[in-house]
Amino acid sequence: MASMLAGISFPAVISFMFQNFLPPLIPQPLHEAWAGWILALFVMGLLAALGCTITEKLQGKTAYISNTEFFLFGWLLGSWIGTILLFFLVITNAFTPSVLGILCVVFCIISKKYILEFLSSWINQFRHPPSIGKKETGSTVFIFLLIVIFIFIFYLPLLIQTLLPNTDWDAAIYHLPKAESLLHGMWRNNDPLLAHMSNPGGPNLFYAVFMAFGLETAVIPYNFLINLCIILCIFTFTKRFWGLRAACWGAAILATTPLFLKLGVDPRTDNFLAFYILLMVYALFIWLEKPQRSISLLFVAVGFSLALGVKYTALFFGGIVTLITLFMMLYYWRNGSFLHPVRWFFICTFIVIIPNSVWYINNFLAFRNPVYPIHSGLCYSTPDGQLRKLKKDLEPHLKRALTIPSVKKHNEVLNSVSIDLPKHIFNFYDIIKYPHRYNRKSNILFQPILLLGFLVPIFFYRNKRVLTLYGIGVIYYVVISYFSSGVLRYALPSI
Repeated sequence: MASMLAGISFPAVISFMFQNFLPPLIPQPLHEAWAGWILALFVMGLLAALGCTITEKLQGKTAYISNTEFFLFGWLLGSWIGTILLFFLVITNAFTPSVLGILCVVFCIISKKYILEFLSSWINQFRHPPSIGKKETGSTVFIFLLIVIFIFIFYLPLLIQTLLPNTDWDAAIYHLPKAESLLHGMWRNNDPLLAHMSNPGGPNLFYAVFMAFGLETAVIPYNFLINLCIILCIFTFTKRFWGLRAACWGAAILATTPLFLKLGVDPRTDNFLAFYILLMVYALFIWLEKPQRSISLLFVAVGFSLALGVKYTALFFGGIVTLITLFMMLYYWRNGSFLHPVRWFFICTFIVIIPNSVWYINNFLAFRNPVYPIHSGLCYSTPDGQLRKLKKDLEPHLKRALTIPSVKKHNEVLNSVSIDLPKHIFNFYDIIKYPHRYNRKSNILFQPILLLGFLVPIFFYRNKRVLTLYGIGVIYYVVISYFSSGVLRYALPSI
C-alpha cells in the first residue's frame, strides 16, 4: 500500500488539490511551488516528530527543557537519523520514491504520538485562542503591530522569493548537481578536477529527497524554514541563559542581517552549518548547568556529526566546541560531578563518526587528502594514475603566455579593475571610500547591523559566561574572515 502511494506523483496530487479546492487563491504556475512548501514542511515536521519520539525514549520529556527546546533537539536527532538512513539508500541504489514513501509511512507510525499532539494543539489554538486582559490589550496590540510591520518589511519579499525558481549560480553548479548525483547512487568522486563534488553532502541528501518526489522547488522553502528555526533557537537559547531582553536583541540582530536573509532564499548550505553549531553550543550550555544530565552530551555529538556533513569549516567551528567539552568533562570528572567520562567519550566519538566521516574517508583514499582540495590545491590525474598538482604544472606555461603582447595587455586591463571585496574586516578606509559596496551586497563582512554585536561586552561585562561565548565568536569571525577572502557566509556560525 505504501509503495503504491509513493509511486503517485506528489506534485500531481497537490496540483489536483489546488485545482479542485483553491482555484481562486493559487494560480496555476505556482502549484508546484506551493507543493514544494508542503513537502518541505512535511519533511521537517516528520524529522522533528521522529527525533522527539526517540529523545523521549532516551530520557523522557524532562522539565529542565522547554517544549521549544524539545522540538529543536528532536529535529536535530531526527535529522541525524534521517541522514544515516538516506545515505544507506544512496549506497544501496534504493533512493526511489517508493522506498522513500515506505520510510515516511514507517516514520509516521513510530512518531504518531507527537504528530497527533502537534495537530491537536493547532486545532485547539484556533478553537480557543488565548484571552487578553484589559491591562494587556494595549501592549499586546502594539507588539503585534510591530511583528506585522517587521514581517512585511523583511520577510514578505523573501516568502515571495521562495516561490520563484533558483537563480543562485553556486547552487546551480554544485549543490543541486550534488543532490542529483546522490539520487542516482553516485556519492564517491574520484575525479580530482571535480573538486567541488568532493565536499561533504549531508544537506544534499535531503535535497535529493525533494528531487526524488519531483519537487526541486522544496529546496528553497526548506532552507527558509531552517532560517526561521535558527531565529527561534537564538531566541530560546538567549532567553534561557540571559533573559527576555537579550533574547529579543540577539534575535533582532540576526533576523535583520542581510546575509542571513539571503541564505534563506537559495540552496546554499551555510545556514545548515550555523544551525548545527548553534545547537551544539546550546546542548553544551545545558550540560554545563548540571553535568549529571549526560544525555545533553549526545546532542553535542549529534550537532558536530551533522556539521561535518555540511562544510570543511565545521572542523574549525565544531573542533573548538569539542575541545571545550572535553576539558569540562575532565574538570567535572575530577570534582566528582560527572561519572563515566571514558564511556561517554567513546559513545560521542561513535556518534560524530557516523555517518558523515565517509566523505572525508573517501577523499583520503582517492586523493590522499581528507579535506581535498584544501591545503593540497587542485590536482589532476595522469594517464598512469598519478596525482599531480595542477597549479605547479601550469605555472611555466602561464609565465610564457604572459610574455605574449596581446595576453600581457589583457592581463594589465584585468589588474586595473578594482576588486569588489576588502582584504579583511578591518579595512575601514575601503568602507568609507566605497560605501555602496557594503550597502548593496549581502555577502560582505562589514554590515552595519552587526555593529550592535560589539555592544555586548558593554552590557554584559559582569557575566563571564557571556564574555566567554562572545570571545569564541569573535575568534571565529576574525579567523574565518582572514582565510575566506572577505566572504561573510563562511563566518555565519560565529554571528
